[in-house]
Amino acid sequence: MLVGCGGSTQVSPPAPIFDSTPVTAATEGSAYSYQIVATDPAGSAVTFTLTNSPAGAALSGNTITWTPTPAQSRLANGFTVTATTAAGGAATQSWALTPNGTIHLSWVETYWTASGPIAVPFDWTTNVGQAQARLVKALIPQPDGSLLALGGSGNSDGTFSIPNVPGGYYWLRIAPLAIYWTSSSTFDFGIDLIGHPSNPTSNITNTVISVNVGGLDPIQAQDWFGFAADLQIPLPFLDSPLSGPLGSTTFGSSVTINSNFDFSQINTIFLGQYEPASPSSLDALVLGPELTLSNVTINNGTVNTVAGTLNASPKASLAVSIKGSAWANLFNHVAPAPVTPVGSVLTVSAQPFVADRNAVPMQSLLGPNLPLITPDLSALLSRFGFLAGPVSACGDWSGLFGSSLYESPILTDQDFGTIQYGDPFPASWPRVFNFCEIVSVPVAIPNSSSTYAFLLYYGEATNLPTLPVSPLVSAVQNPTINGSSFFVASTIDSTSVTLNWSPPTGTALYGYYVRPFVPVTLPDGTMAYLPAGKFGTAKTSMTVPMLSPGQTYVFLLSAEVDGRANMETSPNRSALPTAYANVVSAPITISSAALHNSSAAMPTALASPRNCQPIQHLSISTFAESARLSGAIGGRVSAHGRHKSVAQVN
Repeated sequence: MLVGCGGSTQVSPPAPIFDSTPVTAATEGSAYSYQIVATDPAGSAVTFTLTNSPAGAALSGNTITWTPTPAQSRLANGFTVTATTAAGGAATQSWALTPNGTIHLSWVETYWTASGPIAVPFDWTTNVGQAQARLVKALIPQPDGSLLALGGSGNSDGTFSIPNVPGGYYWLRIAPLAIYWTSSSTFDFGIDLIGHPSNPTSNITNTVISVNVGGLDPIQAQDWFGFAADLQIPLPFLDSPLSGPLGSTTFGSSVTINSNFDFSQINTIFLGQYEPASPSSLDALVLGPELTLSNVTINNGTVNTVAGTLNASPKASLAVSIKGSAWANLFNHVAPAPVTPVGSVLTVSAQPFVADRNAVPMQSLLGPNLPLITPDLSALLSRFGFLAGPVSACGDWSGLFGSSLYESPILTDQDFGTIQYGDPFPASWPRVFNFCEIVSVPVAIPNSSSTYAFLLYYGEATNLPTLPVSPLVSAVQNPTINGSSFFVASTIDSTSVTLNWSPPTGTALYGYYVRPFVPVTLPDGTMAYLPAGKFGTAKTSMTVPMLSPGQTYVFLLSAEVDGRANMETSPNRSALPTAYANVVSAPITISSAALHNSSAAMPTALASPRNCQPIQHLSISTFAESARLSGAIGGRVSAHGRHKSVAQVN
């Protein structure tokens, strides 16, 4: 007999089977629960272990509980459960869920003064704040191309919350024409400003400010007098040409302002004489004698005399060389027609009170201010007609004006030599060099044989240069609209319009702005294009929301450089360097038969004739603040508009 010997065969216990499907809906601050059900084919008991989960999640028996925190909302959170049978069989179930969360918006302005910063929150609880709050929406793209609009509420401390917003990207609309493509749950809409906040008085009064100063250099025909106060209101009324008597060393001027501006908040006043730069081939003025008055007292409703003797400013110098050929190269393939260079602006300025960032100036649209080198103001006055005073910078006014503050274009490499200028200000204040070039391009107007002269700006602000000044960034490359050329007029049978482009060359960007313009009839009967939106993104494509059937649009696309700003979290906090470059599309018409599936129409606050009337009054907000709410200005000129009061300037 043969006796066989051998081993035994191991049989693994069967794996449990999950009979439940994970719950994948959750909301920040609300309890999440999922009851797990699994069975053992062999009939034994099944136990569960939570082997991967976000912080705060717990498993008790067969039930997972979790309350998503703000930091966990709107982001994917992974879970893994392991089921084990009594016999040792095991299986896992994994899933991820993105809780709806709350968008936390902050709108707090920082005012920089001689005594330090002042934080001023936007008060959402006032009548003005509540009206503004109704505009604030998270616009969520839907599968059918529409936008789901989610609103929220704000507080007196400047915070605003929009609850129950899904994860991923969405449009954050904060103002009628200021809309950002972002995935962030936090957003800082605040900005830095120079000078004291402007608050209204209870009554409208006649306040007279009279200036009488001596110590000037003998007045020449081109000289200019500059007046600046550390208050966030438009107060350029005392800036004026020093037209005579020639040779005089004294100057006097006064202005009566009928308003409810609280001029008693003025603490510091800067007075200066601007003189032709010499020797220099640059057509510019430079700061000469200057006087800074601190702890000034200005009383509302009375006559206030500002007097003193200007002091000779310590001299500084800057070697100015512009690589004009590099700037000229920017203007290729940026518009539907060849462009015509029309001008340039070159300035040097001192930014008062703040050292580590850019701030909106005290009273000018074009900060930072306290100009040290400024264009020839007499020539600019003859062009512009109502120039307020020395120009401290060149902002991105693309598309907005048919004429502007500019000198001759610089299209070839030019060395202007060393320019001497007065600089009496503290060394801790930043000195800012600013240069831009402006070109004009004719853009067709629908149903008309006429064209509109679009201005495109290309510029930058930096520390004082040591090398020839070249562009920091080019315009975007190869822009398209729905896959077709950006520069060819077309009609699109859908309100879904997608712009694509390749990144520009040069310094790394913080993002892009797309600004649609629409044709309107001005009060004088002429046609123009006015802005109807401003959409910010850090991506290289955009499906522009809220377009209307039957409407014609021209799209302005700008590439933006900033040393501090973040398009998706804090687009208005700025630092050097800054730069911008633009392209403009041909007219693009949305077919009147196109399906309008957007739940939020394109804002048209600027795109109406009533906004083109001559300025009759001045509100307590600065022009720059109004520009920010309107979204009309690219780059760093921006602030909020609190239209609490109106002032008539006599």
